[in-house]
Amino acid sequence: MARVYLLVAWIGLAVSISSPASAQDYSRYKGQRVMTAKFDVEVREGNTIVQRIGFGRVYEVTKVNGKWLWFNKALGGWVKAEDVVLYEDAIEHFDRLVRQNPSASNYQKRGIVWQAKGEHDIALGDFNDAVRLEPNTGIYYSSRGTAWANKGEFDRAIADYDKAIRLGPRGSYMFSNRGKTWEAKGEYEKAIADYSEAIRLDSRNPGLYRARGVARDMKGDRDKSLSDLNEAIRLQPTYVAAYISRGIVWRRKGNSDKAVSNFDEAIRLSPDSAHAYYNRALSRFGTRDYDQAIVDLNEAIGLDSRFAAAYGLRAEIWELIKGDENKALTDYSEAIRLEPSNAKHFYNRARVWYAQKNNDQAIADYNEAIRINPNYSLAYLKRSVVWSAMGEKEKADADRKKAILLEPEPTYR
Repeated sequence: MARVYLLVAWIGLAVSISSPASAQDYSRYKGQRVMTAKFDVEVREGNTIVQRIGFGRVYEVTKVNGKWLWFNKALGGWVKAEDVVLYEDAIEHFDRLVRQNPSASNYQKRGIVWQAKGEHDIALGDFNDAVRLEPNTGIYYSSRGTAWANKGEFDRAIADYDKAIRLGPRGSYMFSNRGKTWEAKGEYEKAIADYSEAIRLDSRNPGLYRARGVARDMKGDRDKSLSDLNEAIRLQPTYVAAYISRGIVWRRKGNSDKAVSNFDEAIRLSPDSAHAYYNRALSRFGTRDYDQAIVDLNEAIGLDSRFAAAYGLRAEIWELIKGDENKALTDYSEAIRLEPSNAKHFYNRARVWYAQKNNDQAIADYNEAIRINPNYSLAYLKRSVVWSAMGEKEKADADRKKAILLEPEPTYR
């Protein structure tokens, strides 16, 4: 299944906007979501700029100190309240800016806000207006490319990124966003090349090293991946996502201790990271520490009740390790409810239905797994077993032949 990215341009421009939150008590912001409302927002610790974050990023405010807001420990610093707007007020705020001044820049800003809210078609309309008003400015094509990428229209996204890079001015974000799109297409060499160019343009950006490290991991180059992730963490020692990515690489290299150590550090830095708990659970599953894996999965689900993969992994432990088929069915069903386009969830639940001698339900789930993924050889093979149990010899034979045709030497799992 294609991964979808919210690709937001990190544009090195100083943009002056009027925040609706000026000259007020910001204490009410605590516990609320806000959106960055400038293209180059400074994150400070004392007088030091720890990092800069782009326009349209959404965070929850956990602490307020006068006019300064703290989002989470992983970000590593404070942000001026005047550099954000409340998430719930963002569209109204940028609607007002467009009415006051219908410029390409303001259409672009509002489009990015629509993207952050998942409204990619509406965002496309705003980016089209920006391109119409300034057809020779690359940044607007780049923003439109992000909307196409989020819709899964990767070729259109790449065409817009190509034009953005040709028109300029070139920014690292253009190459980074195109790299993410190549990665989503499985073109890892091209993704790595774009990330490398982005790093050449912005060598102090830890996010670019992490992005290249992930692409190198997907390509199977674990050592170079670790090198990039080490550099990302050196540049930003509180970079939670980099610790998680590095832990994943160590797990794939078979070093569970180093994997868990990285997930431990991610959790220490960001105790509300569901992905850190989930990945630590995966490592513990791999070392047969099933009880602690369930503890971590419970924590991940408690933090993110819509985490389908966490329900799916917990269901596998209930089914295959603990022998609790009823709990397994409950978790598989929740994973399906949350992620109905994932064939594996149906395949796994079918296995439990068959164990409970509920053959009709097993067939229904195998049918759905095959509908979602017509090349799912194991689903055909397992469905043939159920057909045999039901006395449907012709159907069983047809499914076995199909499974062999798709995968002559299947891996049984």
